[in-house]
Amino acid sequence: MISHSALTEEQQAAVEAVAVFTGGFTAHAFRAVVAGPFDDRATLDHRLDELTASGAVVSVHEGRFDLPPGLRAEAATAMAARPDEGEEVARDRHLAWAVAFALDGAAGLEGPEQVVWLDSLEADHDNLRAALAWATRHPGIEAALTLSGALGRFWEVRGHATEGRRWLRTVLELNPEASLAAKARVANSAGLLALREGDDRSAGEHYEESLAAHWEMGDRLGCAGVMHSLGNLAFRRWDLDEASRLFGESLDIGRDLHDDRVIGASLANLGAVADVRKDRAEARRLYEEALDVWRRDGDTFNAAAALANLTELAMAEGDDATARRLGEETLAARRMLGDDEGTRSVLLNLGRVAARQGDAAAAHAYRAEARALRKKGWWLDALRRRAPGS
Repeated sequence: MISHSALTEEQQAAVEAVAVFTGGFTAHAFRAVVAGPFDDRATLDHRLDELTASGAVVSVHEGRFDLPPGLRAEAATAMAARPDEGEEVARDRHLAWAVAFALDGAAGLEGPEQVVWLDSLEADHDNLRAALAWATRHPGIEAALTLSGALGRFWEVRGHATEGRRWLRTVLELNPEASLAAKARVANSAGLLALREGDDRSAGEHYEESLAAHWEMGDRLGCAGVMHSLGNLAFRRWDLDEASRLFGESLDIGRDLHDDRVIGASLANLGAVADVRKDRAEARRLYEEALDVWRRDGDTFNAAAALANLTELAMAEGDDATARRLGEETLAARRMLGDDEGTRSVLLNLGRVAARQGDAAAAHAYRAEARALRKKGWWLDALRRRAPGS
C-alpha cells in the first residue's frame, strides 16, 4: 500500500480532503471537495487518475472510489495535525457538496430519472448522514435545514422515515431563526414522513407550519402542495368533504400555474375520495387522468401509485384479469424504485387475485415474497378497511 508520506504535497492534500467521505465517493464528489480556487475539471480529473494509478485511490464499484483503509487513517491523522484547520475546511466542502447533491436529487425525483437518483442517494446515504452530523454541530447555519428538507422524498420512498424525522426534528430545533423558505421545506418533509408513519397529529402540525410559511412568502404553488397534504389528513380522518375541498383547491392552483406535480396528485386523491364513496366510474376517470400526467412527466413513483389504485378498483369490481395485468405492471415499477412497502402491498393484492383465479402456485409465490418484506402497511388500505360498508 502506498503511504501518505510517499505522495506529493498536492496529492496529500487531495487524499486528506477525500478522507472525510464515508463509504466512498464519485468523481463529481471528488472534484467538489478537492477543488482549489484555480482548478478546472480537467485538472481535477487528471489528479484523480494519478491517484488511482498509484493505488492511493481504489475503484470499489462502477463510478465509485475510496481510499485504502491504512491510507485513510494516515490522511485523517495528517489532516487533524494541520495548523490551518484542514479538517474543518474539508468538512465544510463535503457539506456543500452534500447540499448541492441532495437538491439535485430532490429535483431528479420529480422527473423521469427517479430510479437513478434514488439509487445514487442510497449509495451516498452514509455521506449525507455524515454531512448532516457535521452541519448540526453548527446551529444557525441553514445548510442542515436545506439538506434535510431536500431528502424528505428519498427518505419516504426508501423506507427511512423514522431516521428522517429524527434529523428533521433536530435541525428545526437547532435553527429557530432559519429563513421562511428553509422552514417551509423542512416542515413539509417532516409532515410527509409523519404521515407515512401514521402520526397524524405531528403531520398536521408540520403541515400547518409549512402552509403559514408559504403563505407569508406569497408562494401559491407551495401553498397548493401543503393544502394537498392537509387534504390527505382530512381523508385519513374520514372527513371526505373537507378532503375533496382541499384537493379541489390544490388542483385549481396547479392548473392555473401549469404544475403537473400538483395536478397529478390532486387528481389521484380526488379519485380516492370518489373511490371510497363507491363512485367507481369517476374514480377510474380521475386515476387514469392522473396516470397520464405522471407518465408524461416520467414520474414512476406516482404512476405506480395510480396503477395500484386502478388495480384495487378492478379487484373491487371482480375484474381479476385486469387487476392482475395492472398489478404486475405496478409490481415492476415498485421493484424498480426499491419501494419495499409498495411492493409488499401489490404482492398481497396479486396473491388474492391469483387465488381467486385458481392459480395456487402464483398465489403462494406472491405471498411468500410479501412475507419476506418488512411489514409496514399501506395507509390507503388501512383507510379503506375503516370505511363504512366496505
